[in-house]
Amino acid sequence: MRKIILLFLIINLSWAINYSPSNPQVGQTITFSLTNPNYFSNSGCSVVWNFGDGSPTLTASPNDSVTHVYNSPGGYKVTASPGSCVLTPPPPESTTVIVSAPDIYISVQYSVRPWPGYPVYFTLVNAPSGYSITWDFGDGTIITNNATVSHTYTSPGTYNVRATVNVTTTQVSASTTITIYPDPRQIIWTPQTPKSGQTIVFQAQNFASSYILWDFGDGITTVGPPVIKHTYRKHGVYTVKVTDMAGDDIKQFTYILTVTPGKGAFIGLAIHSIELLFENNNKGYIVVPFKYTNLKVKARIRYEGSGVLTGFWTIDDVPFASFNRNLTFRGDLELKLSGLPAINPGLHTVSLRITQPQLYPELDVSIPVIHYYVSALENKIEITSPENGDVLFVNQKIRLTWNTIPQIFRYVLIYGNNPEKVVTGKAKKLILNNTGYQELTLPPGQYYIKIVGENQDGVPMYYSDIVNFQVIENPIQIKIGAFKDIEEGTATKEKLKKGKYYNLGINIKVLKGGPYLIRTYFNGKKINEEWIPENEELYKTTVKADNGILEIRVYRVFKGKLRLVIFRSIKIVVQ
Repeated sequence: MRKIILLFLIINLSWAINYSPSNPQVGQTITFSLTNPNYFSNSGCSVVWNFGDGSPTLTASPNDSVTHVYNSPGGYKVTASPGSCVLTPPPPESTTVIVSAPDIYISVQYSVRPWPGYPVYFTLVNAPSGYSITWDFGDGTIITNNATVSHTYTSPGTYNVRATVNVTTTQVSASTTITIYPDPRQIIWTPQTPKSGQTIVFQAQNFASSYILWDFGDGITTVGPPVIKHTYRKHGVYTVKVTDMAGDDIKQFTYILTVTPGKGAFIGLAIHSIELLFENNNKGYIVVPFKYTNLKVKARIRYEGSGVLTGFWTIDDVPFASFNRNLTFRGDLELKLSGLPAINPGLHTVSLRITQPQLYPELDVSIPVIHYYVSALENKIEITSPENGDVLFVNQKIRLTWNTIPQIFRYVLIYGNNPEKVVTGKAKKLILNNTGYQELTLPPGQYYIKIVGENQDGVPMYYSDIVNFQVIENPIQIKIGAFKDIEEGTATKEKLKKGKYYNLGINIKVLKGGPYLIRTYFNGKKINEEWIPENEELYKTTVKADNGILEIRVYRVFKGKLRLVIFRSIKIVVQ
């Protein structure tokens, strides 16, 4: 009975080594553990692992698993021995682990075709994880990368590709051979020497895709089949670009095609050059005031052939006005556009979009973009003197006053007797100063004036309203009593008695737009103030004689304001 019990205890105290995976390879991590760690730990023992490949032993708890990697194929004896035991230790346990070389190989995939210029994708199948791989592509290129890489060969040929896994102290490699063939794709066309107006058949041979991007070099591009027809409307040298749209990497083929003249130099309408300018200053840039209404632009277009030119003007890339012209033979066309908006301060662009015919990049035909800047200041000049309806005299300086604007380079007065010529700017012109005040002398007549402010290019940008006034002969004469006329600034030869009142006779022609007011002064003191009756041409007023200067001033009342018409200063000698 005792023998049976003892045998039972020995069976339960046995223990063994487990490992995973069951068929490990070089470079693969293997996990080791004990089948009965409780008995081992009950003895108070640690476990000393010896992996049989000469690597250092590893001490661990019996309840813990451990890992190990073998760098070479072969059979290895793995031993787990007790260590540092408190009680009687169990005997060591061992097992044999067969490590095989990894079954690796290189998989090859082409992106389009095995042609130069296209990437080839390589994958090292079954490569041990966690290790660097050195790739030698056979053309002198060696890199260290992942298990999947790509490489592009630049020349045809046969290449030996090798992938090497650097597993700690050993290397595992795989190789394969690939062949890169010459690119067979080409473009042919018939006839070989085409003419303008002639149908040309283009053929893309050996292309990988059935969808070809055709650029015929005359502004026409299309996606079409490998065989396509095209007609050039004019002769010239064209750069034909054909793109194979297959695979991850597209490739473009470029050919130079010379088209000789056919019947007639041009088929249809051809545009040679386009120039955009502002008509105001013949430049591509201009600054205009806020609410400016006279901004104009023009397009000079040189063309050949016959056809319809259609398109539209754009302002800030937004269609503004369209145009449609029938053109024949050859020449220069000038398109004009006026009334460009100036209600938004800031920078604005002006250009064209031509919808027919299509343009020709090989002739360097491009549509320019020009700019104008709208300032925040409105284009208004105000004439403050003279006022509408004023009547002035030939011997009286005309006081021209207006508000000044910093942006104006110079002011020009446009004046004359014809209001239409003044409005159109075809009347007489006078350069003014920049002070806002200038005196003028004009002969008798009815006048219309306006002031124009110009920029540095001499372009009118700022305008005043039209002001009209009349210049007449001076009808006023001053007499004292029955004596002869006294000239201004001279002393009288008459003996006037001091303190005596004398009548002054004033000849005045009553003008339209009155009434008039006479103010007389004696020695700087006001004597009286009287209205001139509108039905009298001779008016008498009385002044008191005294030594000094007698001033006679005739005023006109206009729009509630007193406007000086004439002034006389007479020196009086009183006895």
